[in-house]
Amino acid sequence: MKYKYIRNCPVCDIEISYTRKRTLNEANKNNTVCKSCRSRRYPIESEYVRKCPQCLSDIKYKNRQSRDTADNRNTSCSKCRLKWHETKFGTKKYNTFKSICKLCGSTKTHYTKHKLSDVQLKTHILNANKKMCRSCAMKTRCLEKPSMYNTAPELELKLILNELNIDYIFQYRVDNKYYDFYIPETNTLVEVDGIYWHGKDKLDTELDAAQIRTRKNDKIKNELAKRLGFNLIRIWSDELTIETVKNKCLI
Repeated sequence: MKYKYIRNCPVCDIEISYTRKRTLNEANKNNTVCKSCRSRRYPIESEYVRKCPQCLSDIKYKNRQSRDTADNRNTSCSKCRLKWHETKFGTKKYNTFKSICKLCGSTKTHYTKHKLSDVQLKTHILNANKKMCRSCAMKTRCLEKPSMYNTAPELELKLILNELNIDYIFQYRVDNKYYDFYIPETNTLVEVDGIYWHGKDKLDTELDAAQIRTRKNDKIKNELAKRLGFNLIRIWSDELTIETVKNKCLI
């Protein structure tokens, strides 16, 4: 877009270009300044500094408003506030114990508010081992939902399993993940992998963003099934025949 209308900045005398005549007229009316001069209007960082009333060290603030409120309240620096808290309440070190996340298996540390006996500590550890870590708990909030429609390979596998008279559960949930099929007789989970989405015969460098996401999800599912004692079988969508399903699922 070409800049037709030009006027000079009233402060630094630099040319300012405008696309419309209306904006130029408004700028002349309001006597507006260029961007560099507008940025200079704001106060420098030294204006946002005040001294601590106790240790007389400099305290920096992001805004003028926060500095003014600190002046009104006569607040001290963070070091002085910590010293005051320690003198009033003391530095109490309560019991700390570790537990293992039931999903990812990572260790997490816990801090108790009060001193506990040995029996109380054991009960706390047992309860904590049943829970998840913060990252796993956040993931389970946005749970993976089961697909409302059947894909073509899933329908094919359904027909094959019905022909072989194998009992199965479709979209079986394990913790926070859904697997395509579950065969309770052999305790096996079956996943039907599409050629494109799972990137058959492709290296990690050759994958696009969607394929990388599905591969990461596959690794998480594999680790989860192995840790919880399930037999996981993966079948490619182009290899769906009765013989392959017989050989893989009935084992």
